Amino acid sequence: DRLAIFTDKGNEYIVKVLDIPQRKFREKGLPLDNISNFDSSSEHILLIESLSELKGKKVFFGTKDNLIKMVDGELFDVTRKTSQATKLGDKDEVITVKVINPDDTVAIYSDSGYFLRFQASDVPEKKKAALGVRGMKTKKGEDIIGISILKPGDEKAVKVGKNEVHLERLHIAGRDQRGSKR
Repeated sequence: DRLAIFTDKGNEYIVKVLDIPQRKFREKGLPLDNISNFDSSSEHILLIESLSELKGKKVFFGTKDNLIKMVDGELFDVTRKTSQATKLGDKDEVITVKVINPDDTVAIYSDSGYFLRFQASDVPEKKKAALGVRGMKTKKGEDIIGISILKPGDEKAVKVGKNEVHLERLHIAGRDQRGSKR
């Protein structure tokens, strides 16, 4: 089997499980930099998933520039060791990569305290080379600081400024709205 490693720069690295050396329990591990093209000095890992687990599922991408999309998991089964997992704009970076189900909900929150929660089924499916669509309406200078995926029954609280907000209590609205101030 092979592992797909997704990073904040929008890259995907493929590592064969057989290329990962076996170690004893108390021995130090081996950096991913040594067995793949991944560079830990310039990128951060957001998701590691088996390619066989991605088949038949959707992968959600959310960026700092407020672009979101779902991509069919089978599109990531490539032969190259390094490929572009998603297209990014200038100075944009991926903040969330998750395997998502249609009954999940997506919560987006900004640095000015606005929150928007909507159904994952509202997120359009795109190809890897597409940028995505706007997740939440924001004002100029307002940045998206987090995107969370909530499974049915999940409870998650985030702290923005001095306020702690429980995401599961947010009203479910539609995608591409302003959201509510908390």
